[in-house]
Amino acid sequence: MIGQRIGNLQIIELIGEGGMGTVYRAKDIILEREVAVKVLHEHLSRDEVLLSRFKNEALLSARINHPNVATLYQFVAVDHRDYLVMEFVHGNNLEKYSNNRETPRKDYRPDPAPVG
Repeated sequence: MIGQRIGNLQIIELIGEGGMGTVYRAKDIILEREVAVKVLHEHLSRDEVLLSRFKNEALLSARINHPNVATLYQFVAVDHRDYLVMEFVHGNNLEKYSNNRETPRKDYRPDPAPVG
């Protein structure tokens, strides 16, 4: 998909991939901003249950307005494929963050909370 256009979105690079879908960094060429585009894997996009979950994710995401949650800009259907278009957040992904954290020692026990 890299280099392709989806409506007014120019796909730039792959950000990540999971069991259900793929996320790309893209540019909205009309609004001149970077966005993240999430799409179900093609073989899963024909599964009505998963497609319904994906649309439900869009509906629920559209209701959230919080500084720690990426904003959903739009839900786009192009050529029988559905896409979530959301705020692109610069920085490390969760996997990089969790891999860079120290592993707690096995013998570590936090101080007990004071009683009373």
